[in-house]
Amino acid sequence: MKRRFLFELLGELGDMPRDEVLQTIRTETDGDCLTVSAGPGYVVSEFPEERFPDICSRLALAHSAGRYLCSVDPGDFGPLADADMPEGTFAVRHLRFKGFMPDVDSQKMVREAGAVLSRKNDVNLKHPDITVGMLMTDRLHLFIRDRVFDADLLRERKVSERPFFSPISLHPKYARALINLTGVKRGGTVLDPFCGTGGIVIEAAEMGMKAIASDFDPEMVAGTRENLEYYHLPLHDSRPSTSATYQRGSARSMRSPATPRTGGPRRPAERTWTTSTRERSKRSRKY
Repeated sequence: MKRRFLFELLGELGDMPRDEVLQTIRTETDGDCLTVSAGPGYVVSEFPEERFPDICSRLALAHSAGRYLCSVDPGDFGPLADADMPEGTFAVRHLRFKGFMPDVDSQKMVREAGAVLSRKNDVNLKHPDITVGMLMTDRLHLFIRDRVFDADLLRERKVSERPFFSPISLHPKYARALINLTGVKRGGTVLDPFCGTGGIVIEAAEMGMKAIASDFDPEMVAGTRENLEYYHLPLHDSRPSTSATYQRGSARSMRSPATPRTGGPRRPAERTWTTSTRERSKRSRKY
């Protein structure tokens, strides 16, 4: 059965959060989806509801997501009376996206929405069975907050937590978002030809993909292997790259979301820095 879901986006990186959500939905539904609406801070999409958990498990640039109820203008909550609310107690929580609706009293909107919903459901502000999100942006968008994304899970794999790392590296959430933008499916292949300390291949392996790491610097390849072993993640293949490492045609079926890099490799503080290591740290590279 198809259902409409709202995805509440992070307020950073321009259109990238929206594009990540839309591409991930297309990937996980094999295109069996419909974009109902998209605007500042949100995407509403219709797709088979059984695909919702797999879509959410991939996303990096969304704050929350859940069953869509309706969109209304301030003071006009009539459509909310016909919304498909499940049984149970509820509470309404609001979020004003990037200063939208500065002249609208958010608490008044919460009370008006709650008054409509309380005709069928009881209110429980402390321990509700259902949390209704009200996103204040171009309109008031109401949805059941089924999933709140835990940023701590990505922080566990941030650069400073790795045994082999660089002072300036790609944050796990950005690496994951880049992978999602390629449209690669679970079980597909992700090749990073400039793997650095392995930020992209770590996320690819964690997402259930065949991760391949390559770099002109053998130390980077070895460090990436070390990081994958640290997180108990499989590395499909790894090798220092040369002009002949991968034939031109052989990579066409692979997805490579690698980006420019800055900074050089670092290990824990007790590491001795050689002259060559210092010189490498001056290169414009980002992992």
